[in-house]
Amino acid sequence: MITLNLIEKKSKQEIIREKFLMLVRFLIIFFISTTILICLLILGAYQTLRSNLKELKEQNTFINTDRQTFQQNVGQINNKLRALETVQKETANWTEFLSQFTATVPSGVRLTDLSLTREKNLLSVAGWAAKRDDFLLFKKQLEESGLVNNLDSPLSNLLTPENISFSLTAQLNLVKPQN
Repeated sequence: MITLNLIEKKSKQEIIREKFLMLVRFLIIFFISTTILICLLILGAYQTLRSNLKELKEQNTFINTDRQTFQQNVGQINNKLRALETVQKETANWTEFLSQFTATVPSGVRLTDLSLTREKNLLSVAGWAAKRDDFLLFKKQLEESGLVNNLDSPLSNLLTPENISFSLTAQLNLVKPQN
């Protein structure tokens, strides 16, 4: 194969140099364009992430506010429950007491007045008994029931053998409610 050299050597080197410079320019422009494109993508991602971060902070603030409100409400409910529990521990089980008390009343005895005072821990009972034995049975059953202590019965309750109007006082022996 034959090579023809129609361009002189100096011009040929200049052409090669120019092609090389064009290639370098192209590469520089390509890298700058690529760098600008990557920067624009990073900037867009940064803006998106910044926006998402702002939304998350707002949501977090909202959630924290709700959580604080919820915790305050739970705290208030817990305080009320503790207060209620204290009241329940200090409250006598009147239903149980009255149920056991009525079981001590025999058939010949009728109660006309029943007064329970929790603050003074006092029981006052007034009533009528058909016979003295009915009254004595009521008094005995009440003492043995353990519901009262220091049962006080005036002697006037024992003076008549029938149709007795009586009154009693005693210290309450209340049982606290079972949990």
